[in-house]
Amino acid sequence: MSNGNQQGVLNGAPVPRSDTGSNIDRGMTAGKGEKKVLITGGSRGIGAATVMRFVSEGYRTVFLYKEDKESADRLLKKLGCVNCETGDTAGDKSGARLSGNHNCMAYRCDVSDLCQVIKFKEELRNAGTRLAADATDEDAGAGGANDTDGGDEEDDITFDTIVCNAGIGLSGLFTDMTDDDWNRLRGVNLDGTMNVLREFLPQLVSRKRGSVVLVSSMWGRVGASCEAGYSATKAAVIGLAKSLAKELGPSGIRVNCVAPGLIDTDMNSGLEDRDIETLVEETPLGRMGKPQEVAELIAFLASDKADFITGQVIGIDGGFVI
Repeated sequence: MSNGNQQGVLNGAPVPRSDTGSNIDRGMTAGKGEKKVLITGGSRGIGAATVMRFVSEGYRTVFLYKEDKESADRLLKKLGCVNCETGDTAGDKSGARLSGNHNCMAYRCDVSDLCQVIKFKEELRNAGTRLAADATDEDAGAGGANDTDGGDEEDDITFDTIVCNAGIGLSGLFTDMTDDDWNRLRGVNLDGTMNVLREFLPQLVSRKRGSVVLVSSMWGRVGASCEAGYSATKAAVIGLAKSLAKELGPSGIRVNCVAPGLIDTDMNSGLEDRDIETLVEETPLGRMGKPQEVAELIAFLASDKADFITGQVIGIDGGFVI
């Protein structure tokens, strides 16, 4: 853990902080034609698999996590980071440059807290302005032509794809659910999605291109006994995706939703073995899904191959919901 007076270290070289204390490094400024993706809930499970999938496609990838910094650091290292940087400034970022031309950054941010999302956005804006200026200085020093103007600074912090994956579950009787339980479920599963989209969708609209993928659940499609709160919030995510697809289609933005079934992640840690066995038996394909399979679907929906697909809720549940 570095403190406010230390420099970050990326690939063995010191990276000075900006005047704002940002740890966002030069590598996160994408060049022209390079795509950028923002992924929430990216440190574990489906989120981590999605981060790995987009990085493998050459995306400049930023993922958010709420509190599991150990998993975020482990993922960065798995992706090939050298000397991953951590910081204890506002937001507690973990940034690193990957080998080759790929870049990835993790940022601690509770998406259910709008103030934290706004602060994260400001960090990106400050870093984008600084890094654009740095690139201009470097080009001039090398004697190369520089075509950066004021309009490119916005491009430096604008994502091409937004993946809202952050989510939590809660099992129990509806009559036993407390206000705190409901507020926590709604805060992460629905408010968190709303907060991120409210802050970052306007950038996509101004560019008239981009894609959004929201992660719901098969229980958002059909409901689940003893998971009423979770099912309700995930159903709301589906409604949000369909509505935004209609609203944003004229602006060239596609919005789709994936509805995973029983996937082999720690989200199932609260289930008894017999419950998992029952769900597997009720799944026509007779097995649990893999996080990588969901990530593959998300990456497809974000790609140009899905350019005429929007407003769809695509189940990836082994045939559980037919």
